[in-house]
Amino acid sequence: MVFCFIEVALSYIHHDFEDEPDYQKFIGKNRAILIRSINSICNTSEHLSVAIRIGFDYADYCFQPVNIQNLLLFESLVSYWQIIEKHLRLLLKPLESFNQRKLLSSTDELCFCQRGQALIEKLLSINNDNNLEFLAYSLRLLPYLHVFTRG
Repeated sequence: MVFCFIEVALSYIHHDFEDEPDYQKFIGKNRAILIRSINSICNTSEHLSVAIRIGFDYADYCFQPVNIQNLLLFESLVSYWQIIEKHLRLLLKPLESFNQRKLLSSTDELCFCQRGQALIEKLLSINNDNNLEFLAYSLRLLPYLHVFTRG
């Protein structure tokens, strides 16, 4: 399973997505592999930055207008971030930031904190009375992003 994730992650990193449908096709095809293997990947910090980057890109994908009503995407997004947060909680002491443990490069740390805070702001600004399930998934995602407020 770890090999599948590494293969998919390397493909993701080295692939230059020409357009949005190309990216959507990649996420749709590999979403199950990414979610099933994230737990194994996060056991070592070697691929942690790739897993986090994919998590943020997956969140961007879920928030696109065409996907915003797809609750299965949001359910899997919450599951993905729940696993990442669990591993980060094991790796970091309370109130400890990434740079104290050197888990990520300085560039990744800054980028992830900025993206995490932007995603938190987006989640806090959601007020969708038409779809309370979507609002519920958005609120469930918030606690898993708290580590990105430490940067």
